[in-house]
Amino acid sequence: MKKTLKILAFFLLFRSLWRRAKRSVRLLPFAAALLAAAGCASVDAEGRLRHKQFDVKGSGLDWLEIVYEPAPGDARFPYPVRLSFVGSGMLEMKSGPSPQVEDSMSQDYRNPLWNDFVKETVAFTPDEMKEAFQTLVDEGLVATPSPPPLDKLGRPHVQYAGTINTEKFRYRTDNARLVSLVEAAMEENFGPKLRATAAFGRRR
Repeated sequence: MKKTLKILAFFLLFRSLWRRAKRSVRLLPFAAALLAAAGCASVDAEGRLRHKQFDVKGSGLDWLEIVYEPAPGDARFPYPVRLSFVGSGMLEMKSGPSPQVEDSMSQDYRNPLWNDFVKETVAFTPDEMKEAFQTLVDEGLVATPSPPPLDKLGRPHVQYAGTINTEKFRYRTDNARLVSLVEAAMEENFGPKLRATAAFGRRR
C-alpha cells in the first residue's frame, strides 16, 4: 500500500464531500430527523452524534477497534470489517466470514470458516495517527449519551471501543455521518483487498 494513501487525507476529503452534499441536497437535516425518529443518540445540526470534544495529545497507548457491519448486498464490503488503530501508527484491517473478524476474542477455532478472512496492515507516523484520531473525535466518536443497543440499529452500522487521552469509550451506532467516515477510510486504504473477500462466496 503506497504511503501516499493517508488516513488524514481521507477524513479531510470526507469532510469536504459532506459539506458539498449539505449545500446541494439538504441531506443533513433529513438524516438528523431520521436518526432521531429511529431512537439513535441525538445529533447536532451537522448530523454528528452529540459528543465529548477534546484535543488529542497523541500517545502510543491510544487505540481504537471498529467493527463495521455492512448493509446486505453491498458489493463494496461483502463481509464485516474490523479496523484496529494503534497510536504508534499502525492500522490493521481484517474482513471475511471468519468469527475472528467480529469477535477478536473468539475461541470458535473449529468453525469451518475460521481461516476465511483477508488481512492487511498500513503503517503511518504517530503524528498522522494523532491527526486521524483528532478528526474522528471532532466527528463524534465519543458520543454522549451512548447510542442505543445493537438490536435497535439498522445496517450498515459500526460498533467500536477505544481509549484516547485516557478517555475510554464503547459504542454502537448507525449514525450516517460516522458510518460514512468509516466507509471512506476502508475504501481508500483497503478497497481492492476488501472486494477480494467475495471469493469466500455468499455471506453467512
